Amino acid sequence: VTGVQTCALPICAPSYARVVPPTSPGCAGPWAHVQLDLAGEVKGVQFDRMGALWIGNAHVLRITTPEPSPEGIRWQLQRDLTDYWPLFRSPSNATLQIDNTVDATYTGILFISANLTFYPATPSTAPATEALLLPLHAGLAYGENAWEASSTAGGENRSYTLTLPQRNLRLAHIDVYASGHGCEEFWYTNVPDEDFEPDSGACAGGTYREIQLYVDGLLAGANYPFPTIYTGGVCPLLWRPLTGIYSFNVPPYRFDITPFLGLLNDGEPHEIAAKVFGQGEAGTWFLDMVLVGSHDPHFEVLTGRLLEHTVQPPQVRVQHPKATDESYLVTTDGGSSLRVTGLLEPLGGDGTALQGGRGERLQPWLPHRPLLGRLVRRSLGALDRRDRKSTRLNSSHP
Repeated sequence: VTGVQTCALPICAPSYARVVPPTSPGCAGPWAHVQLDLAGEVKGVQFDRMGALWIGNAHVLRITTPEPSPEGIRWQLQRDLTDYWPLFRSPSNATLQIDNTVDATYTGILFISANLTFYPATPSTAPATEALLLPLHAGLAYGENAWEASSTAGGENRSYTLTLPQRNLRLAHIDVYASGHGCEEFWYTNVPDEDFEPDSGACAGGTYREIQLYVDGLLAGANYPFPTIYTGGVCPLLWRPLTGIYSFNVPPYRFDITPFLGLLNDGEPHEIAAKVFGQGEAGTWFLDMVLVGSHDPHFEVLTGRLLEHTVQPPQVRVQHPKATDESYLVTTDGGSSLRVTGLLEPLGGDGTALQGGRGERLQPWLPHRPLLGRLVRRSLGALDRRDRKSTRLNSSHP
């Protein structure tokens, strides 16, 4: 952008590097925008490979690489990390992991570079200084395999015990990075368990999936996973010459947990867990979580409680309207619903200012849009409000 000063910072010359945010005049924070740029190249024979980037132990990027031609291929991507700017308050480590095999058959060697670009803020564009970011895992040690630490199978939970460092969080969401692999890569084509034959070459588990988030065992949100098709998947026309949607930059699923802050602000440990409902016994989902929130600048302690928590668990129906000895048609449909109302107020407040909200019906395959619908807020004073969110979810999978 002409006339806008930017400050670039290389972060991935080696796969494990130190990130030192810019502090020189004109480049020091706060920043109005933080952008991650990643570029790669590979040539020869190679499969697509999964990878991820962590900064300060927080998952910031989930990727897959393209299958190259003998002559080679180059690609690049951008990701907006402005919401994650608290990561750059102090120096931290960056870890890039892309597992690859190179031998006489698979000759493709990956060359990856990454840069951060900081756009200094003006008084009118400065972010809130009360922002909080917490990676919801135990941390990555040098040489540790991050995929083993985040893998789930058969509907396992990926959980973390969270104790908030301050008791005045007023807004919060959790980003869940999730991608299915092996028998879960094409989960939307999986055979129902009752029709599965071990030697058929098919995958079991059926075609219905929900990415679910739990707070202390209570369902806090759910999302349909998007059917990302990586290079090499299904049909070349789906990823060549243009790659499949989200395949180079798999976005996280965002869950608004603001109605639960009356519970989480008590200074005690709480369990945050993510899982994939419907996941088959074979195949893997890799799940990683990041909490992003904002403290209230006017109150040291916010308290509250859940006023309503109503769940209709997923109801999945499988029908076989047509079948022959050689083929059959399976129709699967399912749905679930959740309604949550939370009260959040300053310690000693009377909670008289209420906040209403509404939900909206979802269409299938739209990431970043929670099953809980759009949360509508209007300010009714400095803080006192009640946050509501609800909707019904229905989807059919032909």
